[in-house]
Amino acid sequence: MRFILVRHGETVWNQEHRLLGRTDQPLSPEGVRQARRVAATLRGLPIAALYSSPLRRALETARPLAEAVGLPVRTDEALLEVDHGSAEGLTREELRARHPEFLTAWEVEPHAVRFPEGESAGDVQARAWGFAQALRQAHARESVVAVTHNLVIKALVCRAIGLDLGAMRRLGQDPGGVTILEFDGAEPQLVVLNSTAHLR
Repeated sequence: MRFILVRHGETVWNQEHRLLGRTDQPLSPEGVRQARRVAATLRGLPIAALYSSPLRRALETARPLAEAVGLPVRTDEALLEVDHGSAEGLTREELRARHPEFLTAWEVEPHAVRFPEGESAGDVQARAWGFAQALRQAHARESVVAVTHNLVIKALVCRAIGLDLGAMRRLGQDPGGVTILEFDGAEPQLVVLNSTAHLR
C-alpha cells in the first residue's frame, strides 16, 4: 500500500502559532488555496480510497480532492489531531506560563508525557498506527490518501521508520504538505517527507 498523508491546509490558529487539536476551525483563505493545490497535484494518481479526520479543517482540505478523483471522503477518528486538553488554543509562551512542568517534559520526552487533561504523542501513535495497519490489509497494492494532522503524520513516520517519538520535533510537516509511506515490502519505507513544492 502506498499511504499518502496530507496535512490539512492552514487555519487562523496555525497563523497565530496556537495549539490546535480538537477545536473545529475552518481553513483560512490560504488554507483553501492549499487544498486546491493538493487536489490539482494528486488528481492524476490512481487513488483507491480517500480518508479524513472528521475535523472541519481536514474535511475542507479533502473535499476538492474528492471532487477531482470522484471518491467519497471516509472519516475516521483515528486520524484526529492530538487532544491538547487544557492547553488547547495556547501559544508556546502561554503554555510555558500556565504549564511550565509539562512544557519542559514535552521538550525532552514528548512520547512519555500527556497534555494536561489530554492525550500523549504515544496515544496518537497507537491509534494512528492501528488505522494504518487496517488500511494495509484492506488496500494491499493500492494507493490511499488520508487527510490528517501534524502530530498524527509525524507519529506515523516515526513508527514506520523506527525512530523514537522524540525525533518528531525534528520533522517538518507544513499545512498542505504531503508525506508518502510505502507498506508493500517487509518494512515500511518513507518515500516523501513534507513535500510542499505543489503549494508554490
